[in-house]
Amino acid sequence: MPLDLDEGRRGRRRARPELRGESAGPQRDAIGALHVMGDEHGHHLTGGEGPLGREDDRAIVVHNCRTCEESRIVVTHGTDTIVETAAALAAGVPGKTIVLTGAMVPYAFGSSDGLFNLGSALSFAQVLPPGIYVAMNGQHFAWDEVRKNRAHGVFERTP
Repeated sequence: MPLDLDEGRRGRRRARPELRGESAGPQRDAIGALHVMGDEHGHHLTGGEGPLGREDDRAIVVHNCRTCEESRIVVTHGTDTIVETAAALAAGVPGKTIVLTGAMVPYAFGSSDGLFNLGSALSFAQVLPPGIYVAMNGQHFAWDEVRKNRAHGVFERTP
């Protein structure tokens, strides 16, 4: 099974935060559910405090992906800066299959897309060739061919 690395920041905001800019405190998250399901290969990478997507946090993600022995990795990540982290991984981690995923609606709200996205990412990580990908809504995208459409609350392929 692929290694699951948790960037540590997703699950902090309320549903549709890009439309309201609201923030919430730490909440139950999808990686916690993964641990409940019996997977001991999950690791939190950052503390999860402060602004989303800081460069030093990206450097931690890149370092851990580059130095771990696994060649197939899933990174759970906040959706606001997932593409930026994917770009950093593409520049710093050659030869591995890395799939980043997150949730448009935090797992704590019950009707989240997080577990579906996590399951999809775990599947994609096992079958895709080496490269950096973003997995959302049952689809996978090359890191440089995806963007978050905040108006529609989806990730989409770039032209």
